[in-house]
Amino acid sequence: MNTEKWKRDYPFFDTIWKLYDQFDKTVSNEGNVLYDSICQSIIENISENNGKHIDICIKLMRNLWSLSNTKYSDMLNSEHCTNLNIWLYNEIKKHSIPEETLKEIFEATNTITLTLSNYYKCTYYPFNKDIEPENLLKLLNFEANINIIKRVLEDKGNTHYCQCKNYVYECANIFRTLNSKYCPSGKANKENICSKLKTFQSSYSISLYDKPEIKANIPSLDSPHSETLIDCSHKEQVISLQDPKDESVSSNVPFNVPAFVGIMGGLFPLLLIVYKYTTLRPKLLSIIKNRRIDNNLDEEEIRELPLYKSEKELIISDEVNYNMTYLPAANV
Repeated sequence: MNTEKWKRDYPFFDTIWKLYDQFDKTVSNEGNVLYDSICQSIIENISENNGKHIDICIKLMRNLWSLSNTKYSDMLNSEHCTNLNIWLYNEIKKHSIPEETLKEIFEATNTITLTLSNYYKCTYYPFNKDIEPENLLKLLNFEANINIIKRVLEDKGNTHYCQCKNYVYECANIFRTLNSKYCPSGKANKENICSKLKTFQSSYSISLYDKPEIKANIPSLDSPHSETLIDCSHKEQVISLQDPKDESVSSNVPFNVPAFVGIMGGLFPLLLIVYKYTTLRPKLLSIIKNRRIDNNLDEEEIRELPLYKSEKELIISDEVNYNMTYLPAANV
């Protein structure tokens, strides 16, 4: 699992990435006497990388304590625990932390948090024992954060709609591959993995596929065909450029709406061309200036037109790869 790659590929999980940053917050020298003493006793028999293992131990104890000592309004404790285990998997891979050590850390922390009013027992999940752990991890992440996915899919104007839809396609493909490989025709060749796949299928159906406003835009898990991922690079850029919430546009300057409509009505085809052919931009600006007298636009209003934004914002680079798989408009 490459956390940094996940952050780049799945930006719609921004609240989860912030949670990961919170999990990974640097250990301070103050207020960790209890954690430090417990971790020292747990880690003392490990001969290699003691310092790093103690650091991870303190972070884990701090996060487990927080889970029982804090009320989270944005997610259930079970979801928080799952995200903690996913974050921990990455730390295990990076620092080769023994499984027995992790079990002891969880057990010790759960013992000292028993007295807390919001006590929640978060147990360690050994992903390394799973078949194809990376794929199962992605499905588990999908389940734990399905409400975020649902919110994005309900809003086609969301900046990350295309990337979120791709993530759904990707997970649907993973499900089909694992299900046909390990659970053919309902036969559980690998009972543990089949149970997880059934849970994923149930969550997918209840939270997403059974919702009419979402169903038309996501695949059925019963379909035998794999989904072709969409190239979102162009879509995300266009949505960003058209975002009405763009703070760079001032709302304080008066704007002559009828005049603007009159100008844009005749120039709309040229606007489409100018996105790709930057050499036409000066000529188009000249045409607009010549027509401003007829439409009673002053210089300040002219500067509010989209073409006066920076070229960096408006012009899509010629380097963008247009070799994407085009799908019907209704499916995007």
